[in-house]
Amino acid sequence: DDIKYFADNKAGHILQIKTPDIGGLHHVAEAILYCKQKGIGAYCGGTCNETNISAISTTHVAIGAGADLCLAKPGMDVDSGYMIVKNEMERTIALSKLKR
Repeated sequence: DDIKYFADNKAGHILQIKTPDIGGLHHVAEAILYCKQKGIGAYCGGTCNETNISAISTTHVAIGAGADLCLAKPGMDVDSGYMIVKNEMERTIALSKLKR
């Protein structure tokens, strides 16, 4: 409801969709799509204490729903979270090219 309220009222140029707060992956996808529909940027966020599996899952949701940004996660350091998300994005792009 917060995402819809902020998007409806143009409360910024981009909204952070906090995946731990919003619930299941389908809610994350719906929030990203809603922002895109309303012309608001969508930032797929998260938390530092996620698992690598949740980071990979939300990366796929972010790609599939067309998020503008995706948080490098998990962890407080830059390298590990960045590499988990970047590697999954690169893997998805490579697989997509193979299927074409």
